[in-house]
Amino acid sequence: APNYGTIPHLAVANVSGATLQLRNSTSNTLAGNTLGRIQFTSSYINSPFAAGNIRAIAANNASGGASGGAHILFETSTGVTAASPSERMRITSGGNVGIGTQSPSSSALLDVSSTTKGVLLPRMTTTQINAISNPAEGLTVFNTLLNTLCFYNGVAWRKVSDSNMNPLP
Repeated sequence: APNYGTIPHLAVANVSGATLQLRNSTSNTLAGNTLGRIQFTSSYINSPFAAGNIRAIAANNASGGASGGAHILFETSTGVTAASPSERMRITSGGNVGIGTQSPSSSALLDVSSTTKGVLLPRMTTTQINAISNPAEGLTVFNTLLNTLCFYNGVAWRKVSDSNMNPLP
């Protein structure tokens, strides 16, 4: 593949078609080390800061080495004075997505962690829910007319009943 430029420890090449490859050309690819980064920056009073990153890091393999693929991290800054962005979401080499956690559970496709926020499911009227074409078994939405969670059991939409649940104190 033609090489379109080299920055120390980084090669930028057109691999096939419109693919842009950022390749770490160092041999230092230990688990956790950055393999490549796309950084979104801005300037504030002539002082550049990182507003966000999409970064790939080397993942551990089963024996602790770095040949376990790569994790993709999404990072953002919280303000104009933030020196380094904080990780907000991670997609592991196994396809698990973590929001608010750097180590999503391997048994969960989506692992959301927070001590200050919840998860907000889609909110719909009964008519909107019934208009969903071919709903998947287990699909869950919040019904705004009934003020309750509803799920599709593979045959029909059902309300999550509170008859066996105690109210929160």
